[in-house]
Amino acid sequence: MTETDTLQLNASRLKADVRLAQAVSEFKASISRDDKTKLQNILSSFQNRTPDASDVKQVIAEIDMSISKKSRRCFGPRLMNILEAVQQYASLGDVVLGASQNIVACSVWALVRMTLTMLTQSVTYLENLSILFMNAGRNVPRYHDMALLFPRSKRLQEGLCEYLIVVVNICQHYVKYMQKSFISQIPIAVSGSGLQKFQNSLTELADFIMREVTMLLGQKAVEEANEGSRFRKMITTFKENREYYHQLSIKLHWLEACSKHDYKTTWKQARKSGTTSWFTTVTEYRDWRDHQQTSSSLHALLCTGKLGSGKTVLIANMVDDLSLTVAKGTLAYFFCRYDIAESLTARNIIGCLARQLLDQQAIDMKELANRFGKESSPPDIAKILDILQSLVPRDPIYYFILDGLDECSEKEANELMEFLQTLRKVFKLRLCVSFRTDAGRQFKEISVPRGKKWTLEMPEENPDIGKYIESELRDRLQSEKLTVGNPAIILAIQEALSRGSQGMFLWTALQLDCLCAEDTDEAILQALGTLPKDLSEIFTRLLQKADSSSSNRYRQKIVELIISAHRPLTLSELQEALAVTPGETQWEPARLINNIRATLRCCKSLIIVDEEEETVRFAHHSIQKFFITPGDNGLTIPINPDEARRGMGRIILTYLNYDVFAGQMTRTMPPTVPITEAPSKILRSIFSESKARKEIAQLLVQSRKHIPYDISQVFAQTAMNIQSRSVREFPFLKYAKEACFYHISGLWQEEGMMSRLWNELLGRGHTGLVITDWVKFELDSSMLEGLGGKFVPRDAQDQILSPPVVKRIVDEYVDGNTNIHALSAFFTTQRTCLAILVYQKMTKHIPFVFNLKITDKDLPIQKSALTSLLRSRLRSPRASSDFNVDIFYDGQWPFVAPILSPKMHLEQEFRIMPLTPTGHKSGPTAFLQTASVHPAHHRFSYPYQSQGLLSHGNEIADRNSGPIVVIKMLRHQTTRNIYEQEFFKSPKAEHLVRHLASYRKAEVDFILFPLAKYNLEKFWNQDPIQRSDPKVAQWALKQMIGIANALEVAQIMPYPRTENGYHGNIEPKCILWFNTDNRPGGDPFGILQLNFNFAFPSQSKPSLSKFDLSETYRAPETQINEQNNKKTDVWSLGCVYIEFITWVLMGWSGIQQLRNSSKKHHSVYESLFFRVHLDPNSAMLRASLREEITSWVSMLQELPNCSNQISEALIHIMTYVMVVNPEGRDTASKLAYGLSNIMRSISTEAILHRQVLPEYQSFLEKENWAEC
Repeated sequence: MTETDTLQLNASRLKADVRLAQAVSEFKASISRDDKTKLQNILSSFQNRTPDASDVKQVIAEIDMSISKKSRRCFGPRLMNILEAVQQYASLGDVVLGASQNIVACSVWALVRMTLTMLTQSVTYLENLSILFMNAGRNVPRYHDMALLFPRSKRLQEGLCEYLIVVVNICQHYVKYMQKSFISQIPIAVSGSGLQKFQNSLTELADFIMREVTMLLGQKAVEEANEGSRFRKMITTFKENREYYHQLSIKLHWLEACSKHDYKTTWKQARKSGTTSWFTTVTEYRDWRDHQQTSSSLHALLCTGKLGSGKTVLIANMVDDLSLTVAKGTLAYFFCRYDIAESLTARNIIGCLARQLLDQQAIDMKELANRFGKESSPPDIAKILDILQSLVPRDPIYYFILDGLDECSEKEANELMEFLQTLRKVFKLRLCVSFRTDAGRQFKEISVPRGKKWTLEMPEENPDIGKYIESELRDRLQSEKLTVGNPAIILAIQEALSRGSQGMFLWTALQLDCLCAEDTDEAILQALGTLPKDLSEIFTRLLQKADSSSSNRYRQKIVELIISAHRPLTLSELQEALAVTPGETQWEPARLINNIRATLRCCKSLIIVDEEEETVRFAHHSIQKFFITPGDNGLTIPINPDEARRGMGRIILTYLNYDVFAGQMTRTMPPTVPITEAPSKILRSIFSESKARKEIAQLLVQSRKHIPYDISQVFAQTAMNIQSRSVREFPFLKYAKEACFYHISGLWQEEGMMSRLWNELLGRGHTGLVITDWVKFELDSSMLEGLGGKFVPRDAQDQILSPPVVKRIVDEYVDGNTNIHALSAFFTTQRTCLAILVYQKMTKHIPFVFNLKITDKDLPIQKSALTSLLRSRLRSPRASSDFNVDIFYDGQWPFVAPILSPKMHLEQEFRIMPLTPTGHKSGPTAFLQTASVHPAHHRFSYPYQSQGLLSHGNEIADRNSGPIVVIKMLRHQTTRNIYEQEFFKSPKAEHLVRHLASYRKAEVDFILFPLAKYNLEKFWNQDPIQRSDPKVAQWALKQMIGIANALEVAQIMPYPRTENGYHGNIEPKCILWFNTDNRPGGDPFGILQLNFNFAFPSQSKPSLSKFDLSETYRAPETQINEQNNKKTDVWSLGCVYIEFITWVLMGWSGIQQLRNSSKKHHSVYESLFFRVHLDPNSAMLRASLREEITSWVSMLQELPNCSNQISEALIHIMTYVMVVNPEGRDTASKLAYGLSNIMRSISTEAILHRQVLPEYQSFLEKENWAEC
């Protein structure tokens, strides 16, 4: 009899709610007087309230604390789902249930709680009931909006009552069982009498309730979209309760909006892993938990320990302890999981914490409804913070327990810490964070203003390790997982594990697994004598134990699927995924592994299956790292996580293209064949459950005789009973649909098979793939950080909104009459508009925008212009009444980042620029920031397209980024800045750093310059062009000419007051090297360009102090009289050129020798190139060129590789540039002219060695003093 038949039969009897009340009365009558008193005490605590989520936590904690005195096993988490179902029903309250039925509901909660507490007297009793409730709990009816759905359906009301009647009967069954004598209990305990019947009833009723709720939710979603809906009319009939339902719906909306993440399951799995209590006796924990806190502040407990020391188990037990000791409704927790991507984001963690507080605290629902209402988009962190600060009471002390935050990225962790620091200014917070000893810097340094901080370290001699070993050995001996010949070996095992564990539970557990795999006492003793030193070694040993298994051929693929999964796969999902061959789209059920649990043994205990969720995962996150990291064990091939993800994507693309999903799925048709000829393929297609296949197989084995009659109808009837649906169930389909976008991201761009499968998938409408959801996901994934916010690169938009995708969208949203025109428009002139509409979930306005004729060229469009456009181009204003101008206006910016062209100046303001920040540096007059220009957002030519990236001396390696630029912000719109901007726009010498583009934002101008791979100093040190090439000398001379010419061009630019500027600080670091090897017609050695920083003379004082200039390259007159002008630039350039020629002839070591060659003299001042002393005759400061420099130049000329050109250049520099009297010094133009003459007049076949010229010899002998 099905659950529907049961409900129909019950309809002819008493109503379900009446029979539920009878069942409660019968339970009360069956218990003793003392138990009745206990039950009444529990009920009395709910006179003024109903059970809430914190009550569930408390019951679970009480059960585990009570049973811990008899066993280290944990049973409470198995009961969570069923307890939540009962609690949710009991919490509906008077308004929904009515006064009398509310008493019954609270009574159900009370009797369930009391029964479970009673069963803690026996581990065996609690084990049986916890398994029953755990199995039933997999599909237990828990729905957050039950209070809104319950009044709408009599069938739902009856189904819930029937479900609770079975729960009450189970409790009564166990209470009667407990009341029997010990002898009477034995046969019942052995047979498990009646338990299977109870479980079957719960499963059937849960399925019935689920289908009813699904139907109601579908109706509710449709009806709420209509203003005159039946649902809203039904709500208004409640008169005095109408406001209650309205406020309740808003609260439930915000709970779901905060987070839908299943944070409880992760805690349950951690709690089941073990029981520990040592922390409750430690001073640090007790002080943190019980410390007096009278004002808003943050008290932090930092729990640290080595890998595998049991931190997560400790934190899970801490949740239990706090559930029993702190104020009700003040505890919130979250456990990060490395294998659940959404658990590692700050937004999700914060949302879960907020949901717990809002759900447990008595918030002002009227205030919530009036102030926040309902919003369509999920709230961001700022909105969640606002809700908490506005609604959550501030008097209690709140406890936040966070585990595994070191699995989060630094960005996410910092964002979470910022949220907590903001929250502690308003609330009294107690924060507990766990992290590995070698991680968690941002947590160790957590700030606790007006608060305190404690550290709880996991001890190496953990007192629970010994208890754990003892308990595990007892359980494994009892279950015969461990067998020994000599019982005394157990003592040796205990001692060896206790000594070698070093506080690591993971190491101990896996070592026990290794010992259980040994067949003899001798092998066990040998293993104890060579215990692994680290986790990696023990992982290897376990795999070696499994190496002879025939299922090892699946190991690599199993591990890849587990690593790549977006969330843990269930057994059946993994089983089906393993049967998929990428590219083969015909479903072959014969490829399914018959016993997936046995196949998983190829990984031994490194992979575990959760008993409740039946999900497959690694036993510890370090195991995943073991499979990813290259090793020398010879058992595993290092797995690339990204390639594993793409591999899963290939499986999913193939799977979703299976022929059985093409609308002609296999029906359960009776095969008309004799039994002896029934192929296994037909049997498998009919009997999906392995148990059913096993039973049929046994029947076939019993008789191989030819049966004269056709048994197809028997098969068909059995199959109908097993399968409630006429279409075969594909368990992997759910995961394939929900994680499809994540896995195929980028995969659809591959050439060949995957591209074909993707296009075929786009052409299908029955797979459940919502194309607009996929487009939004890909656009989100393509977002890059820019200046002003995130943006989607133009090339990504083009790739995502390909012709097949645009066609699929247009087909869904545009009427057939205008379909062809809309398709053309959205692919050519309105594609960016389409991207905005899809991303902002405004797809219903696609036809509207098409008719509005807004093109991509109109973007970015100002809000006023958009509003005006709506009014001018539409005949009826009502047609645009629900088109949200604000959403479209704000949503356009990530999609309209400009494409930068050479010499472009953007007067129109763009909120987001396609510039990804890589660093910044402040200056006195401007703000300098380095950023990468996205390749699709510039048209800059060589040498600026592909420079190696250098940011303040640090190399930045990113092959996918575009050129790195320096952004200079002109802080003030002064005359000087305006001039500087105009200067960089004008044509310049080839060897002057050029302005790339500029833009204006918030009335401030920004100028973009190229960032070179090296400055000249770094260039000399790194020698990227192989200095030994004989052509380098000629190249260097050419660069010196170019730099001098660039300086002259910059100096003669007219200043607005007709004055000329000067550089003011020439040194090797301000001369930049760009690689032009790939530039058409470019020099293979690159090009040097002068980076010009403006300085202008002032009548009041020098523009630059001498202390702003490099001491090595400072001119004599600058040192003595603080004079800075064009001639000081030339002196500095001459110093640089002497070093440059030194590098050409001797390399970097030569420059170091030059800089170390100066000797100390008794002078007023000394630099590398000149010295200043007091003239005894005139009592004035005088400067002279250092003798070491003249000697150094002579030495350079004597070098064998000093060409005639280089020698002549040295003479010119020493004669006309390195002159201490600025009146006798060349200008920049004369220097460039002189070097050019040298290059033209002397053949490139330079004389390798020559005597010093007479002119230069006389120069060296001449005393060159100058009065400054």
